[in-house]
Amino acid sequence: VLKSVTGWAVYSLATINNYDSYGFAALPGGTYNSSTINFYYSTTKGYWWTSTPSGTGTNVYQMMLNFSSNAISPMNPATFMASSLRCIID
Repeated sequence: VLKSVTGWAVYSLATINNYDSYGFAALPGGTYNSSTINFYYSTTKGYWWTSTPSGTGTNVYQMMLNFSSNAISPMNPATFMASSLRCIID
């Protein structure tokens, strides 16, 4: 999993241990909603844009990591939601 071992919210002993297996220490950054001008989930979720098209048009998927899981979930965000970026060089 791509999570950092620190920096995530801990709400109970049931929280899954976060670890970094690939050299990328993902931290929660939440998301920004430009319609409400608010940040959300800044200590519990990390969202990253992908280059994968989402349907037709200019939308792309984003991936989400949650504090309580080591699973990565694809999301189809609204265009007014902002996420983090990770730049990768081939």
